[in-house]
Amino acid sequence: VQVLDGLQIPLADLAARQLAARGIGKLFCLAALGAEIDDMIAEARAADVNLVIDGCPLDCGFRTFERLGIENVRHVRVTEIGVKKGPAPESPDAQSLTAVVSTAAQRLKHAEREHIDRRSERRQ
Repeated sequence: VQVLDGLQIPLADLAARQLAARGIGKLFCLAALGAEIDDMIAEARAADVNLVIDGCPLDCGFRTFERLGIENVRHVRVTEIGVKKGPAPESPDAQSLTAVVSTAAQRLKHAEREHIDRRSERRQ
């Protein structure tokens, strides 16, 4: 599982870092995918699931995955969970950070269950 953050900095970045600190995935460089670094693209494709945290409806992070044809992606758009778009504060409020981390963790758990189910089906 890889956790990538889009630009609602520092909110998306802090959420991704909290998830990684909890052992829920690892941080990954979204810019490397945008730069089409082959090894990084291969790593993203090989991951069980990639989580992209985008800060606004433009979905730049998610679109990067789409453009590269990487399909093992779960997406969190922070504006869909009540965070208002605007100038990024120096430090996001605890409620917004908790909402993003919680939503992201739920989407990853769901993705992991799907992955386990698919593996079980292949073995049968």
